[in-house]
Amino acid sequence: MCALGMAARWLQPPTRFVVVTPGRSGSELLTDLLNSHPDITCDAEILRDRHSLPDRFVAGRAAKAGIAGARAYGFKIHCGHFGYQVLRERPGYLRQLAGSGTTLILLRRHNLLAQAVSSSIANRTRWHWQRGDNATFSPLEIDPVEVLMM
Repeated sequence: MCALGMAARWLQPPTRFVVVTPGRSGSELLTDLLNSHPDITCDAEILRDRHSLPDRFVAGRAAKAGIAGARAYGFKIHCGHFGYQVLRERPGYLRQLAGSGTTLILLRRHNLLAQAVSSSIANRTRWHWQRGDNATFSPLEIDPVEVLMM
């Protein structure tokens, strides 16, 4: 993917964006909605795993989207993913993206209590549920101290 990003910059879609988000803020839903548009490719957590050249990896994913016909490409990055990469200086990386013409979409959940409860539930069950998972839900007890710590 890095080689594709280095060699095929001109294949990347003209519109680029990145969704910067904390966990449990609705970013998976936003990613799915963006991907439902025929001209948009939005990757989920592509920087969750460590890459030696994260910028080139992202450029390769963008080129792949361009080859597939996308007119816009973006990806989602959780705040915690910056530490997985050689992107330790978060403001500098975001500034670099914005300077290259990438639109930054900052997503946050206004109800922090709902976000903390969602995190607590996800820690016990599963982080993402998708259509077709045949999920069953049952009541859970949530430790108020755990929620407050989040």
